[in-house]
Amino acid sequence: MARTVTPLTDPKCEAAKPREKDYKLFDGQGLYLLVKPSGVKTWRLKYRKPDGRDGLATFGNYPALGLKAARERRAEALELLTCGQDPTEAAKVAKLEAANARTNTFEALAREWHAACSRKWSPGHAETVLRRMELHLFPTLGARPVADLKACDLQGRSRPPRSAIPWSLPAACASTSPASCARR
Repeated sequence: MARTVTPLTDPKCEAAKPREKDYKLFDGQGLYLLVKPSGVKTWRLKYRKPDGRDGLATFGNYPALGLKAARERRAEALELLTCGQDPTEAAKVAKLEAANARTNTFEALAREWHAACSRKWSPGHAETVLRRMELHLFPTLGARPVADLKACDLQGRSRPPRSAIPWSLPAACASTSPASCARR
């Protein structure tokens, strides 16, 4: 039978003084505050992974991460465990996805494409293409992750609006075929 643990309070966490060896102050459901001889207090969660092995998650240091926030992190980790996911693995995956989202933006990939293609282009053309991307595409699409872009985000961005083209077809003909305008 599991032993009953009196939940921690903020004054107990603040009053914890370093000793010669590491010691733990338990809060319950696997969460504890590890107090090290250096005076550092770290929140940890001991749990059982879905495959049956023991796991240990570190949430952060005490003054920066308070008791309430540590309990919220514990609740999130226990929720992941009920879904059959390892909290430490889920955190690693989330961190990787966030890093990929930052590096796989439209602007970063467009500049990479431009660098590869500009070797085949004349310097003037390469400069024109880059300038047009900077003026028309990067302000609205540059910071967005490529994985989040849809075809509708790109439609109409390759051409200026019809009103900007003086030689464009009349508005009445824009929705019909050009052949019907010729018959008029």
